[in-house]
Amino acid sequence: MNGDDGAEQLPPDARPEAETAADVVRADGAPDPGDGATPDDSDVTLAAFVTATASAWSAGPRAHLDSPGPVPSSRFA
Repeated sequence: MNGDDGAEQLPPDARPEAETAADVVRADGAPDPGDGATPDDSDVTLAAFVTATASAWSAGPRAHLDSPGPVPSSRFA
């Protein structure tokens, strides 16, 4: 996302699948500490969110959506 126009179009990743998979395997799996404006991704933060929303999660309001989104059907292929 860029700050001015929303989503930023980037060219497709042309690397072979094995190279992309190797990058995923090498990635740091440590929780994201947040940036000061967003919460961290720790288990404690997730547990606090779940605890705060659990009572309303299954019975909470469901806003009607006029459109399923940019995909014209439930099939992507």
